[in-house]
Amino acid sequence: MPLPIPVSLSNWAQDHITALFTAKTTKEFDDAFDAFLAHFVDSIVVNGQKLTRDQYKASLVNIRAPEFSAEVKYLGVVEAKDEKQGEKAGEVGLFARVGITEKLIVLGQRATETVTISFNLKIIQDTHQPVKSFDPRRVSSLTSVLVKAQNPIVAPHHSHPLIPPTEGK
Repeated sequence: MPLPIPVSLSNWAQDHITALFTAKTTKEFDDAFDAFLAHFVDSIVVNGQKLTRDQYKASLVNIRAPEFSAEVKYLGVVEAKDEKQGEKAGEVGLFARVGITEKLIVLGQRATETVTISFNLKIIQDTHQPVKSFDPRRVSSLTSVLVKAQNPIVAPHHSHPLIPPTEGK
């Protein structure tokens, strides 16, 4: 029986990044993280700062900490497949916007924030995984730039104006 054709590198990267931001439980997040990033990662750089695998995981947890829900929208994706391995390895660049709805309620509505993020990923066939999986692709090198911004909270409208309108003279 032939093996299934793997999804494209771009789709693989989008699926795994989305899983990181939309995981509902700690276990789901941990599983998504381990399925995304190689256990023995070569390089992680975020906003110019080198991070270890554990530091990067903690930074993602920090972004997600107040999360109630998240939606990831990809604004651009490019890929360059490895000439010898095709869809099994290569480079992927992504640009995304993550809308996060927080648990915090302010003026009767949930606070929201937007994370704008770019990724440059080197994806490999990871033969050193502690846990074997159906798809051995993992990110071995990650460079990311991200900006997190709190969205403004708009006060609910009143049924009558706070200041009566002035009449023209």
